[in-house]
Amino acid sequence: MSATTRRYDLDASASHVILTLRQELNDVQWAQIEQVGTEVLDDLQDRRSPSCLIDLSPMHYMGSAMVALIVRIWKAVNDRGGRVVVVVADDMVLKVINLAGLDKVWTIASTREDGLRKLGARVRPGSSAGSSEVAGSGASAITVVVSVLGMLVAGAGLAVLFGNHATLPVGQGLVFGGAGVGALAGLISLIRDQGGRRILAACSTLACVGLAIAGWMNFPV
Repeated sequence: MSATTRRYDLDASASHVILTLRQELNDVQWAQIEQVGTEVLDDLQDRRSPSCLIDLSPMHYMGSAMVALIVRIWKAVNDRGGRVVVVVADDMVLKVINLAGLDKVWTIASTREDGLRKLGARVRPGSSAGSSEVAGSGASAITVVVSVLGMLVAGAGLAVLFGNHATLPVGQGLVFGGAGVGALAGLISLIRDQGGRRILAACSTLACVGLAIAGWMNFPV
């Protein structure tokens, strides 16, 4: 999802939101600045652990209204246990932040790439600074798929064990191998993902553990 005006850019991915504030925003009325904050917070409100990168690199100076806007976003995200990183490239903007004492409570980065890393998002090597994608998003989908496949393999192995004891080594290998791989991939996804992927990973991880326990209780190694 992307909402763009002449004065700011708002880009959202599955894991975070990037708000780029432009110099022209200093010259608009307070009501318009409040609208920017409302739009960002509307996007963040449904996220389990909201993360927001506020990019001030296009700015060469920053007024009190801009500071109030960032404080509003930072406080709302912080109250929900999320993270905010502020990218500052200009010395004058950094001086305003320092004079307000906000450098002691905000996480400051000098580039967007550095900001994404501090936010916990991994930048794809060679990607442009304007991209809001993270290298882990595709990998996250893979870990969920691996977890589900591991669960299915373990389930198939348990069915083999109950169906034919003569295939005990093969069945045990499928149960414990599939359950082990599935549970590990599920735990990785639980740590890195949110929303629907996280729920699916939790379910497949529990299922893998349950299948492994069933296999061990009925056909101990």
